[in-house]
Amino acid sequence: MGSYREQRPPSLSSHLFPPPIPAFEVLGRPMDPQPAPLIHINGSPGVGKETVAELLTFILGDDKSMLIDVRSLGFEGDTNGVHAHKHLLTPEHPCYFSFDVGMEIFDESTTVNWEGSNNEKKVEQVEDKTPENPCITDNLTRLLLKPSNGARAVVLPAFAPDTVVGRAFVKTLEEAAENTGRLFIPVTLDCASPERIRRTMSLQRQCSYKIRRPSEPALSKCEQVVAPQPVGPVENEVCSRQLAISNYSGLVLDITSANTFAAALQIVDYVKRCRAEKDKDWRNSNSAATTPTGSVGGEKNVKTSG
Repeated sequence: MGSYREQRPPSLSSHLFPPPIPAFEVLGRPMDPQPAPLIHINGSPGVGKETVAELLTFILGDDKSMLIDVRSLGFEGDTNGVHAHKHLLTPEHPCYFSFDVGMEIFDESTTVNWEGSNNEKKVEQVEDKTPENPCITDNLTRLLLKPSNGARAVVLPAFAPDTVVGRAFVKTLEEAAENTGRLFIPVTLDCASPERIRRTMSLQRQCSYKIRRPSEPALSKCEQVVAPQPVGPVENEVCSRQLAISNYSGLVLDITSANTFAAALQIVDYVKRCRAEKDKDWRNSNSAATTPTGSVGGEKNVKTSG
């Protein structure tokens, strides 16, 4: 029979304070010094971009992901029903981070109408501030280069149609990812038209701020500057029913009948595969660069004729 010390059960502290677990992230790359990827989720209005993006950041964790939205889904100040628009939103900032992703794109003759506090209609002339490329900005790059954001995957749900502005917006994201050393991963959500319309109408019933007055200014070039049609959703498809195509290969998900959480998990798996392929290419390029091409000493053996 062993001694009392040998028979004594483990101390309580070993249960309350277990040994630390090695750092690990959902994407499967522990303590990775490389910047996390930029994931753009594209899709037609009502397809569920924001829902999938929120679930994706939930799976990855707040410390490993950052959600960015290019539009506001609520009123700001004015209670008369006018949709106040923000350019870029991140939940981390109390007032949200903002940058100009081609939102000042109205024509020179455009007027903005709204109801004042005394119900008096006001008219303001909007100057033409359209740059050569309305989507070019350096603020997104600065946000991605922030040291505290390096290990956080950027999830950006945004409707980018196959128009000049939509393609320029996708190009801006690609350039921002390239300039910051991030892997750009485009994801496209597809949904059957009847189901998408049902979701859009359901969202309108829940959130009255999704409704735009006919006199309200357009929020993007995908809307006419002064809407001749009756009240409709903020995002419509008068410009193009097609989506902008990225120069990078991406993932296309049909979520007509799929669970949004399952779609988010598929995106995680796809990101893991993309990063694994990038690591493989990086290792192959490094091994090719360090492999000697000649005899001892590294000099090349050159065969001469004659």
